[in-house]
Amino acid sequence: MKLFSQIFLISLFLCSCAHHQSSDNKKITARFIQSGEYIATTMQKKMYSDAASVKGETVRANDLVPESIKWVSDDHKIKVKIGTRFGVMYQIISPHPNQPIELRNIQKRPLMIKNGKANTGSEIISYVYPWENNGITLDGYSIETPAELVEGRWIFEVWHDNDLLIIQEFTTEI
Repeated sequence: MKLFSQIFLISLFLCSCAHHQSSDNKKITARFIQSGEYIATTMQKKMYSDAASVKGETVRANDLVPESIKWVSDDHKIKVKIGTRFGVMYQIISPHPNQPIELRNIQKRPLMIKNGKANTGSEIISYVYPWENNGITLDGYSIETPAELVEGRWIFEVWHDNDLLIIQEFTTEI
């Protein structure tokens, strides 16, 4: 009987370890929701933890982001003018829903000359809090100046560690 109890406890321990290991190996994923042109109905400040500089552009620490949006079109050919906004909305799904998720958001775009500097993209580190808004977030761009009125291919990428979670391409026309 004592041997049976020891084997049972060892089995229980091994099962517990295997269960713990398998839940830690689950990856963070993303679910695509919508992409295209949108109108921001209200705006709020978004804080980024670490602003990065990529190809000449420094991302500001306090960018305005939409609090609520209305989708105008899901077309990936975007006719741009001052005030045009476009992007991709997605949901981050995490095996650890009570922990913030660090993302790397990369935007590759046609050559712009802003403030005398050549610019072909940006990269920022942002955090998604899965318990807020069900982990739903938006990676977007707003055309604000004449220098941003460029035609060509734009690519939005969302990364977690070395995993590409979302990729969306747009083509802009003037």
